[in-house]
Amino acid sequence: MGLTINQISACGRELFVVDIVFTVVTIGFLLMRFWSARISRRKLYPDDIFVIFAFVAKSVLTGAAFWGTFNGLGKHIYLLNLQQLTVQVKLLLISEFTYTLGTAAIKLSMLCLYHRIYTTPTFRRWNYFVMALVVAYIITFLPLLLTNCVPLSQYWDPKPGGWCRDTLIYDMATVAANFFLDLAVLILPMPVLWSLKMSIRDKLTVTAMFSIGFVTIALISWRSAVTVRTRGSPDWTGSLCKVGEIATLELYLGIIAVCIPTLGPLFNAYMKPVFSKLGLTTMGAPKSGPNNLYLRTWGSSGTKKRVQNYSELNESADRIVSRDNSIRLGTTGESKVVSECTFKPKHETLLQSHSQDGIHVQRDIESQYHPKKTQYFE
Repeated sequence: MGLTINQISACGRELFVVDIVFTVVTIGFLLMRFWSARISRRKLYPDDIFVIFAFVAKSVLTGAAFWGTFNGLGKHIYLLNLQQLTVQVKLLLISEFTYTLGTAAIKLSMLCLYHRIYTTPTFRRWNYFVMALVVAYIITFLPLLLTNCVPLSQYWDPKPGGWCRDTLIYDMATVAANFFLDLAVLILPMPVLWSLKMSIRDKLTVTAMFSIGFVTIALISWRSAVTVRTRGSPDWTGSLCKVGEIATLELYLGIIAVCIPTLGPLFNAYMKPVFSKLGLTTMGAPKSGPNNLYLRTWGSSGTKKRVQNYSELNESADRIVSRDNSIRLGTTGESKVVSECTFKPKHETLLQSHSQDGIHVQRDIESQYHPKKTQYFE
């Protein structure tokens, strides 16, 4: 018989509150993610699919946690009847299964996002390597989990002839693998990021955005300590609730972390104009100074032509398309042109083609060419 809300354990109440609050917050971040995708008029990519899968896995875990909470999760083992104890054992199996799938999906979502952002061949080779490690993690640990007890029902209904491995070994191996993979996913883009020609402030901002996952690494370390204490205690149902609470925070924060880097279009559409009105600069905006010039572009509205000044290409209403339609730049915030004018006569060499009474401008343009792939721009 299930417990009432007043009869559940103190840890069960904490888990109940954490699940409800973070479910609402996570749904909010997912909605913002897909609203940003709509603003930029892009289709769904693999990173979007994986983050949805991770949320589904966490939702299943949340339902199982509620089931366990109202069947004595967090209470001392001697206070539970046989039916409630059976529920706790089944909950342990369900939570391990959904946790493994959820954490793997979060890592694959971030790695697929890296694949869209960074296009250098060297980085992509390393990215594929880490992806392969995550896939190997799934292929290795899921069969191990499902064969920890043979038959599977030996978990909650022991029978003569059945057997079970020591689950502590599996739990610690899972924690170690997650720790290593999370660290690899977080460190992977940092060398490329810090080699970009960006201000220190922008680099620190982007680094902080990607480094939210370090919180999940801290949670993994905490979870490993609690897991050892739980498995080594005969009163394991009392501390199992805390393990579930830590795993819940780890999954929710992981989903939020992979959503934050995709919110740029939403920020540019709604927050950037507010900051501009307040006179605040945003990341990537050219700072005022004598060296910055404005890009002068021609745009069209119907049949009328106009000329305007823009500090960034994404502030323009122009749509630039190459002749073969292989490159298309729109107002999605993915393009920027800022000119810098400097005067250093001691360090410049005057060529014969240069007149003595003119101003000479040299512009270095760095670009990347992608063969025509419609999904990049639609």
